[in-house]
Amino acid sequence: MHLQKHNIRIKISHLKVLVYLIVFGMSGLQFTFSQTALQQAQQLQQSGKETEALTKYLEVLKDDPNNYDALCSTSLLYSRIGNRFTEKAKQTEYFTKAKTYGQKAIDKNPDDDESNYVMATALGRYAIIAPVKEKVSLSHEIKTYVDKALHINPQHGGAWNVLGLWNWGMAKS
Repeated sequence: MHLQKHNIRIKISHLKVLVYLIVFGMSGLQFTFSQTALQQAQQLQQSGKETEALTKYLEVLKDDPNNYDALCSTSLLYSRIGNRFTEKAKQTEYFTKAKTYGQKAIDKNPDDDESNYVMATALGRYAIIAPVKEKVSLSHEIKTYVDKALHINPQHGGAWNVLGLWNWGMAKS
């Protein structure tokens, strides 16, 4: 009888270990998948394969919706790819998605230069196709985000580019 109780205790402790491994082991696998997919997306982006990179970033966000790097990169790629389209409907679709992911990045980390830069970029792209009344309010938002990005990181080349385009747009108006 004593031996049976001992065997049952061993089986229960083995079961606990198994459950622990399944629960925490699977979350580790998900993290590994997300990290691997993120690295693949970054490599694709660096090699100029932006459409493929966007697809991979979206995979990362499907598994890890709060992945800050993927949010920023997804916003930026929607802005860049959307700018290549000539049809206003397609541009609107992409620029709207850029704003959505940019806002999620801002919500996640409002005091980082990259989230402010991608939001300024998304709003800047959207302003190109926006109605005149909306352009005025967008102009103020763009300037706010780009100024914040440059305040946080005065060496951010992309933010300087957005600021230059913003100033050019203001002078042109």
